[in-house]
Amino acid sequence: MRLTSSTWVSPSKPYVPAGSISLYIDIDIHEGELLDSPLSYRPLSEKTVMRSPYLQIRDLFPDLQEHDSLTTLTKLLQVAITITAADKGNIQILDPLSQTLRIAVQEGFAQPFLQFFAEVNHRSAACGTAMKLLERVVVEDVRQSPIFIGTEALRVLVEADVQAVQSTPLITKDGYIVGVISTHYRVPTLPTRKQLRLLDELAEIAAEFIGGLQKNRP
Repeated sequence: MRLTSSTWVSPSKPYVPAGSISLYIDIDIHEGELLDSPLSYRPLSEKTVMRSPYLQIRDLFPDLQEHDSLTTLTKLLQVAITITAADKGNIQILDPLSQTLRIAVQEGFAQPFLQFFAEVNHRSAACGTAMKLLERVVVEDVRQSPIFIGTEALRVLVEADVQAVQSTPLITKDGYIVGVISTHYRVPTLPTRKQLRLLDELAEIAAEFIGGLQKNRP
């Protein structure tokens, strides 16, 4: 569904909307640790990833739940950035108590962006809109989108060299939203249908991983 000439709402894979949000995972990251420490990892081959994110994830992690959460989320984000041919990205985890999204892992952003988007509610930015609608939000040009026009978020995005963004909600098979994965572009961009299809598969993996961590907590 097209909202404006620059903003789209794109349904992800079918899901059962959650009546209440109850899944939350404590990633065991000390406050500020992730924002102060840049992530580093070996770049993946786009050709390899574009075959199917399921194959790539299984190659990296035969059993996702056996790996520490930070490493796994970092790799999931890396694949998402590669799939969508983006320049930057982040994965946010939903805090059910405050109903806010909090950045768990990120790539490519500096402190001003990370501090501004440290906590996002359902009324803010593309990620908050995706959380509210339970559907992917694609903003082809942030300067032309009603989501951002006239907001402080637009200034922060422009200063972070972001002109386009897609935000995909992470929804478990049981219909619970546990977070949002977003990728960002330096130029106005619309992801292709193939990229979004692969991103849906990756989002399903990410949602089940986060949900599995919650279930396995003592």
